[in-house]
Amino acid sequence: MFRGKTVFGLLDLPLLRRVESACAQLGRKGGGLMNSEKIKLGLWSGVGGALVTIYVGFNFGGWMTNGAAEAMAKESAATAVAERLGRICVAQYNRDTGKSQKLIEMKDKDTWEKGHYIDKQSWAIMPGDEKPESGVADACAKQLSKKS
Repeated sequence: MFRGKTVFGLLDLPLLRRVESACAQLGRKGGGLMNSEKIKLGLWSGVGGALVTIYVGFNFGGWMTNGAAEAMAKESAATAVAERLGRICVAQYNRDTGKSQKLIEMKDKDTWEKGHYIDKQSWAIMPGDEKPESGVADACAKQLSKKS
């Protein structure tokens, strides 16, 4: 039924056999296009180049993962909010009647104790809130430390 033809009826089997043998002869002589050693070398070189590019990009090129970018954005936003609320904290300090004495007491404390001192004075508690926001007391302490 198919006599000498492929399944699709496009090529004679004897012609196909001659092409295969010619390719095999080229491969034996070292001039073939499909030398497996050359293909392996090319593929491994591509993999190595990709790995070096990724390493250099993430460590020195400023690339980052989506999770790292989100964490950086959240931290930046929280810092910006704390700094803005720190200004309100300073305004509440300015309304305190014993502010000059309390400022001297605060400046005598260590850096890590200043935030706790401001929390105790309730300057870091924003109007309408029951407790201070995270980082507001530290931002307020930085701004108050600049005052003389």
